[in-house]
Amino acid sequence: LSGLMSLAPTTESEPPSNDLRMPYYIQLSTNLTDIQSLLFTQGGRYLIGSSQAGVRIWETAKFAEGLYYQPPNAIYPAAISPDQKWLVTSGSDKTVQIYDIENILSSPAVIPVEKNIVTHFAFDQINDWLAVANKTGDILIYQLPIAGYPVVPVYSLQGPNDEITWLEFSPLGSKGNWLVASSGEEVYLWNMISPNDKS
Repeated sequence: LSGLMSLAPTTESEPPSNDLRMPYYIQLSTNLTDIQSLLFTQGGRYLIGSSQAGVRIWETAKFAEGLYYQPPNAIYPAAISPDQKWLVTSGSDKTVQIYDIENILSSPAVIPVEKNIVTHFAFDQINDWLAVANKTGDILIYQLPIAGYPVVPVYSLQGPNDEITWLEFSPLGSKGNWLVASSGEEVYLWNMISPNDKS
């Protein structure tokens, strides 16, 4: 490890310290209860907390209270797109909230998903799609950004007729463009060139 770090000389009466604890901490004002996730945006400009009480977005340069969004019911999943364009959350009120991270302190676009509670999100970077899965096996795919209302999905796919436990698009650079979903012992795969053909 020679050359990797420099330690100040010590004496027998002053043994080297292995205590790496922070000298202080900051307790943030949240208004959140039962926090589900904490996410930093790329570069760490914002910290985003989601909970059953709502979503809080802090600007890390000053940790101001920032935006607090309180939907009618509890927040469940929250995700940031791989390209750092979008923050997406959902709630038990059967809506999906989509935040533009460049303007994250603005109010989100809201999509009513109507049928059931959302369980997973997935982002397709090739087409700027958001896939939303729910407890009854439906997968709705929306074009981003949301351009107007009413919001209509570009595709509506039927999965395993049960709660979808995982949802993922193939990454950039893959051969083809695929969406995979799982539930229990079942795995479903769609070729997103012809997504209505399920493998």
